[in-house]
Amino acid sequence: ISLESLPGLESLELNQSTCTANQAIASVIIFVNPYLKRLKLNNLEHLADEDLILLSERCSELTDVLINSCRNISHKGLIHLLQNCRGLQSLSLIRSGLGCIPWALSEYDFTTSCLRSKITALSSLQVVNFPRLNDATLDRISQTFRTLTSANLSYCSAVGDNGVRHLIMNCPNITSLTLVKTGVTDETLRLVSFQLKSIAYFNVSGCPQISDDGIQAVAQNCFHLKSIDASKCSLITEQSLVQLTQHCNDIREIVLSETNVSKIPESILWCTRLERLDITNTTAELPYQSDDNVIRGGLKEIMEYFIESNLTF
Repeated sequence: ISLESLPGLESLELNQSTCTANQAIASVIIFVNPYLKRLKLNNLEHLADEDLILLSERCSELTDVLINSCRNISHKGLIHLLQNCRGLQSLSLIRSGLGCIPWALSEYDFTTSCLRSKITALSSLQVVNFPRLNDATLDRISQTFRTLTSANLSYCSAVGDNGVRHLIMNCPNITSLTLVKTGVTDETLRLVSFQLKSIAYFNVSGCPQISDDGIQAVAQNCFHLKSIDASKCSLITEQSLVQLTQHCNDIREIVLSETNVSKIPESILWCTRLERLDITNTTAELPYQSDDNVIRGGLKEIMEYFIESNLTF
């Protein structure tokens, strides 16, 4: 990091390769622009609560903060961040990897910090890989941040239908919802279809209780849907693909890899805006030509191939 450049920066990312000791972190904080807007802290073993407190006091204009696996950060540092940076719009707390690394910040501490927050208009919240974050704590958090339009609770395995119901009822303006490997079922998808009709991005990858019934409810009611990922949901078949292609005219991306989709429906030709279809590791076959123009994914190429060849599905 060039310390001379720090006073003019609006975005700053610190990781292990740039800050390997307390002294390095401290020297960066001293020079950092007090009007810094975006801050990313990745895998900083030496980052302590005192550092985060100093950063939040010096850079109270922060709007976007990501803290990824900074294991010495606890509720003490987070509370100061959420109280000093009242204009924060995006907050991401991530534990890297599928396993939980030791971290001083517990799910209870995170909830307590949120309840003491002075943020007025948080729009995006990512809480990834906090397996003890449950429905009750999600209810309390969503009551604090009612202005959310984007929520990512991936790998929060204790979150289920009740927690997401509270989230949806408390934050009715959500347009992006990511629930990878949570405990949600078709009940959540039915609630989304009734309460979040403007949802554009929806991800329930790796949720084994999601079926065609849930996808059908979303497809028939969420007409603004642009991207959906229901990969690794073994109860999903080509019926979900039929519903999505028939009802979601604005859909750009459909990811149904590692599901039980067995064929591509003809209705896919109606999705003129579709840019990506991922049905890898299913029994469905994509068309291909024997020459070098092998078609493996892009929908535009698939559609052009079928139209030019006068073929049907």
